Amino acid sequence: MYDSVQQSYTSHCRQHRYVAFPASVKAITHWLAEIMRRIKPTTAKAYLSALHSIHLQNNYKTDVFEDPRIELIIKGGKCVYGEGEK
Repeated sequence: MYDSVQQSYTSHCRQHRYVAFPASVKAITHWLAEIMRRIKPTTAKAYLSALHSIHLQNNYKTDVFEDPRIELIIKGGKCVYGEGEK
């Protein structure tokens, strides 16, 4: 799963001219908002967790993942797109 998450995230960063690593709040929130059009918010949260793990494995700073705006984007995705079917 890490490879597909990393590919999705880095592709998004290239397309929008963000520096992919270490991640910024702007890059993460924009990426989450885009992928939640196609996937459930709970899946997006799992992708976020995978991206966090990638940062840990590569010794990048991880404090960006504690930003409250990231959780607000996930909550917004739940409001806009719903929880998805189980």
